[in-house]
Amino acid sequence: MEKLTLIKNEKLNCRECGQPISGRCDKRFCDDSCRNAFNNKLRRSIGRNLNSINACLKKNRNILEKLYADNQLSVPKASLERMGFNFAFFTHQVNPDNKSTVTMIYDYGFYPETKNFAEEQIAILRGDEVGP
Repeated sequence: MEKLTLIKNEKLNCRECGQPISGRCDKRFCDDSCRNAFNNKLRRSIGRNLNSINACLKKNRNILEKLYADNQLSVPKASLERMGFNFAFFTHQVNPDNKSTVTMIYDYGFYPETKNFAEEQIAILRGDEVGP
């Protein structure tokens, strides 16, 4: 193990509060409360991004689940958008027949059913209905 040494004139400051640190030369925080505060701030900023992405995914899935339960298996794209569906958020895409792509949001999926200029229809299906 490599031995760490502190240069006599080198002063270390806490990464959270900026106070001088005494003790081990590899110490980064003056005490446990500063260490916890620093790490909590770090995790909180990462968690906010994940929470907003998960909220969008959950909303999209809930919309598809409700439509599927109501036996609305083909809906206009504009209707989905009015319900708050965000097409930019999905979990993965599958290509069951090597021709069409089904966009999945956890266990529900959708794909464009028609490509006319008037109104695009979106087909909705459950994950177990997607081929291998």
